[in-house]
Amino acid sequence: MKNVFLFVLSNLCSSNGLLTSPTLISGMKGADFILPEQLLDIRIETGIAARNCQGFGLCTIALDLNWKITDKLVANQGHGTASLANGHLEISILKRSVDARTTSIFFSGNTFLMGADLEIPAMLAKELGLDSYIIKTGLYSIHRTKEAYNLSF
Repeated sequence: MKNVFLFVLSNLCSSNGLLTSPTLISGMKGADFILPEQLLDIRIETGIAARNCQGFGLCTIALDLNWKITDKLVANQGHGTASLANGHLEISILKRSVDARTTSIFFSGNTFLMGADLEIPAMLAKELGLDSYIIKTGLYSIHRTKEAYNLSF
């Protein structure tokens, strides 16, 4: 029997233009389905929550379905996507959503410093299929693409 592939386009391309890798789901009688991994639109704020968002790291991560590419840039903030891959929180921050000062301070080197642990909001964890998730203090590699800064926590 021929395999039939179904591409689910809703959520395949997020509202900010980032594509997610499709996942092959098998086991359906007579067909395999390709579904995108869970990809959530987010807003990040840099800094440390306990220091009123001053310092190095991520101060907040929030679901953000309303950001548009044409929105004005806000200091110490960025927009992108979050997903879970191999047990790690993957954050992709669109370069065009980050102002020059924030880029210079937080994304100009090869590593991103988390100055304090950060528990992601319960709503975001739930959307990712988790009970909770803590980004630990430490240095994390920044993987750059033409469009984004990618972090794996």
